[in-house]
Amino acid sequence: MRQVLSLVLALWFLPAWAGTQVLNPAQVASSGLTRAQAQQVLLLVLKQQRFKLDLPGMLIDSDISDADGQPMRPGYVDFALTYDSPAAAATDVLGTWSVDMLTGDVLDNTRCRRYRFAALVQLQKAIGARTGATLPPQAVALRRVGC
Repeated sequence: MRQVLSLVLALWFLPAWAGTQVLNPAQVASSGLTRAQAQQVLLLVLKQQRFKLDLPGMLIDSDISDADGQPMRPGYVDFALTYDSPAAAATDVLGTWSVDMLTGDVLDNTRCRRYRFAALVQLQKAIGARTGATLPPQAVALRRVGC
C-alpha cells in the first residue's frame, strides 16, 4: 500500500518540465504552433527566468480555454504556472503567459511584458520562417492579450 501511495504521489507531483523536449522548428506547420509546441517555447522562457520547474508540485496548466473549449485569445495558447506546496494545502499561481501560435511571441499576462533573449529570438525567427509571420510591435502584442 505504501508503494502504491508513493507512486500516486510521484505521478501527481511530476515536474512541470517532465516529458518535454526542445522544439524542432522544422516540425512547425505553416498554420502555426500546436499547443504542445507552444508549451515548449514557454518552457524556454520559464527556464531562462529561472523558475524551479523541477520542484515537486510545479504544474504548467495548458488547458485554459472558454466554455466551448476554444482559446481565450484567438491565435494564442494561454498557460498558467502553478505550485502546489507539499507543506501547505494551497496552490499558488506563479504567473500566466500567452504564446502567439504564428510567431512564438511569449507575453507575460501577469507582468505585461514581452520576453526577448538570444535563444528565444533565434527560435522565433525559425518559427516565423515556417509561418510567414513577424512579431508585431510590443505595444500591439501586449494590447492583444489585455495589457
